[in-house]
This record gives sequence, structure tokens and C-alpha cells, in this order.
Amino acid sequence: FAVGRGFGSSANGKRQTANAIGSPANGQRPTVNAIAEIALLLLITLRFAWWTWPALEDARTNPSPPAAALAWAAQQPGTIYAHGSVGPMADALLPQKKYVITEEDLPVAPKPRDLWVTEGSTDSLEQRVFQRPHHRLWQIVRQRYFEVSAAPIASIPLLGDGWWSEESDGRTEWRWMGSRSVTNLAAVGGHARLTLRVICATEKQSVDVTLNRKRVATFDCNQELSAHEWTLDSRANARNELVLTTNRVVTPARDFGMDDRRDLGVRVEGIGWKAAP
Repeated sequence: FAVGRGFGSSANGKRQTANAIGSPANGQRPTVNAIAEIALLLLITLRFAWWTWPALEDARTNPSPPAAALAWAAQQPGTIYAHGSVGPMADALLPQKKYVITEEDLPVAPKPRDLWVTEGSTDSLEQRVFQRPHHRLWQIVRQRYFEVSAAPIASIPLLGDGWWSEESDGRTEWRWMGSRSVTNLAAVGGHARLTLRVICATEKQSVDVTLNRKRVATFDCNQELSAHEWTLDSRANARNELVLTTNRVVTPARDFGMDDRRDLGVRVEGIGWKAAP
């Protein structure tokens, strides 16, 4: 008796559910509202699939930046120094290549062909950047590994005091310094070529360049991009200390009523450092 009553209750429940959604279970046709809801759900699903597919297709058909960077580095002579951010990829993709996983502990006097591979930028003018466009995929997945860089270790500047965080407009990366900055450059021995790509904060400004406490040059700059280059003596067994100073800074909060309270002296778009004849 109890079982039979349970079956009867279940049947009644099904009929009530069917009536609620306008099912033809009792001869009724779907209501206009039910049809509209179904059509809207289908439209949303199709729209989402249409919007998502190109991003998934790009990820499916093109190698990721870490894979592309490590594949390129594997074809180059020398040891690969992989930052911890790409360490698991290096373990998986470099079975036959000599590599070292490290955080920031780069050799003081690297061999000319040793490479550094890391997520993001290296601040080196010699870097090669492997990237994926910040299109739809950028809005779907975790925003990591869209840019991976590879560069000769000897060319990588190690930034010290006086630098602000890296900035980018999607095409160019740069860093601002205040009135003074310190950068350590690798020991390459013999002669080395130093290159600076800079934009100053004001129209009339000067920049002093010192390497290992010896004055290299003073040059004038303005708000246009300019490049400056010198051939200098490098230390053989210790890092070289590059100091840049400028006579003027701009504070956007003070000078222009903006929210930015930093002191901005020189915008540096790259520091080049490599052995020279």
C-alpha cells in the first residue's frame, strides 16, 4: 500500500512538472515564455562559443610563449639559465639540453653564449620576446605566460636603487628612474659596448653616465627617444656598476595635479651591454 501510494505521488509530481513548463505530456503545447527562454539560452550559448572559439583555436594551433622560447633557446649553443617561472617547462622540454633553474642568481662572468629565459621582460636590448596577443584569450584564462623573453646573460642589466617598476603600452616596455639609478652589468672582460635608449621627463635636461666610478659622458636629452652608445673597458671578474644621474625630475602629482607621486627623471627603454672588439 505504501509503495503504491509512493508511485502515485511520483506520477502526480511528474504531471505537475510537465504542466509547469508547458510540456505536451497532457496535450498542452509549450508556452511562449518557455520557448523564449530556450531560444535565449541557445543564443547565449552560441554567442559564447562564437566568441571563445578563436581564442581556443590560437592556443591549440600555436605554441605557448614558454614552449617557443625554450625551443628556440635549445637550438642555441651555451647553457640555458631558466628562471623559476619557467622551470617546470624547462624540465619537460629540455631533456637533452644543459640548463640551470634559478631565481635571480646569474653568473657574474657568464660565457658569451649563455642564455637567460624568463617570464616577462629582461630589460636587455638584446632580448628576444616570445608573446601571445592580449586578445580574447587574455580575458578567459589566468594572465600568465603571455610574454617570455630569452637573452644573452651578459647583456642583462641587474637593476639596483633608483628604478621604478616596469611599464608597458602593449608594444614597448620601459622603466622610469628618479634623479639617480644604479645598474649592475656583467663582467665580459676587455671592451664592451654600452647602449642607452632614453626619453627625458622635460625638454631641457642632462644625464650623467658613470661606470665603475669613472665618468663616461654627459648628454642632453628631451622628450623624444634618443640612443647613446659608448665602447668602454669592462671588468673581467666582477660586475660593472653603471650609475645614471639627471639634473631634473618631474612629479606628476605636484606639477600636473595627477595621482602619480613618483619623481620621474629619465624613461629608459633599454640598456644594451655586450662584448666589443
